[in-house]
Amino acid sequence: MAMVNEMRELVNQLYSSFSSDEADAWVSRTADDVIVIGTDPDEWWEGRDRVTNMVTAQLREMSDAGVRLVADDPRIYEQGDVVWSIDRPVLHLRDGTKVPMRLTVIAIVEAEELRVKHCHYSVGAVNEETFGRELTTEEPSGRG
Repeated sequence: MAMVNEMRELVNQLYSSFSSDEADAWVSRTADDVIVIGTDPDEWWEGRDRVTNMVTAQLREMSDAGVRLVADDPRIYEQGDVVWSIDRPVLHLRDGTKVPMRLTVIAIVEAEELRVKHCHYSVGAVNEETFGRELTTEEPSGRG
């Protein structure tokens, strides 16, 4: 539990960066071999320099567009030197549109500080649209 509170603070800083145009948490808390995956097919960035350049550009664009990312209830877990957060934040657009998202952040303890190793943002898609057919998404009733 030693790093859970630090991870909660880091996740809050990452969320806040969407509306503040402040990339400090990304620049100072990202591991050299980080991989960030976003919702766009072209959002697969590897390495600290590329991630911080791309994130800095996108944060500026999102801040200008009035975007806010609001946490749901991040679940944070720790195992040894690895800490991860799983959440369903909501992206708020200037026009009032709310976009439910999914976010996983994985960090490691490095020099007694958390460093983001992996981050994956996504927007859920309906299975019928993705696979061309309906798939089971809930446990069938009658099972316990």
